[in-house]
Amino acid sequence: MAETYTKYFNLEFEPFSLERILEERQDSAGFFLSTVFQKRFSEEVNLKRHEDQKLWIQTKNLRYVVLDGIQKISDENGRLEPTNILYLLVFFDFNSITEYGFEEVCNVLIKRYDLPSLILKMPDNDHLEIWGKDHARKSYKNVIHPNIESLMKALFDSINKKDHFQFIGIERANSERKSGFLMTRRGFTRAIA
Repeated sequence: MAETYTKYFNLEFEPFSLERILEERQDSAGFFLSTVFQKRFSEEVNLKRHEDQKLWIQTKNLRYVVLDGIQKISDENGRLEPTNILYLLVFFDFNSITEYGFEEVCNVLIKRYDLPSLILKMPDNDHLEIWGKDHARKSYKNVIHPNIESLMKALFDSINKKDHFQFIGIERANSERKSGFLMTRRGFTRAIA
C-alpha cells in the first residue's frame, strides 16, 4: 500500500498516481478539474469553500476524487511561496447525468464559486476545453488523442511542472465511503464551520 499522509483536518492522502486516477475514471466519458482555492481568501475560507463544493457535487450524484497540489504563488514582496491547493476531479457517467446536465453543472459551478476557469472534457468531444467565467470557451483541438486515457495523461503531464505547480497527492481510498462522502469528513466540516 502507498505511504499516506494527513493534511488539514485529518484528510488522508496517498502520493499522486495517474494510474489511480485512470482506475477511478472507470467508464466515464468526460470530466472536469476545478479548484475553489483563491489567493484572495484565507486557508480557512478556502477549505470551507472546498468542502461546500464537494457537498454540492455529491447532490448531483457525480463521482470525484480530491487531488492535493502545491503551486508557487508570489507574495507581497514578489517572492514565490509554495501554496497548498485542493482540486476536485469530477467524472461524467451516462448512468448518473445527461450531457446537458453535466454542462449545466459546469456553468453553475463557475458562477457559484466565482471560478476564473474550469478545465473539462465533454463526453461528446475528443479534446480539452477551458471555460471562463465570462462565457469564453477555448478548445484545444490541435492535439488529437486516441482515447480519454491518453488525453488525461497529457493533461496531467502538462500541469505537473515542479517549478510552478505539482500534484502531490490523491485522497486515500476508503471502504467507509458512502455516496462519495468519507465518514471522517463530518468532523472536518464541524471543525471549520
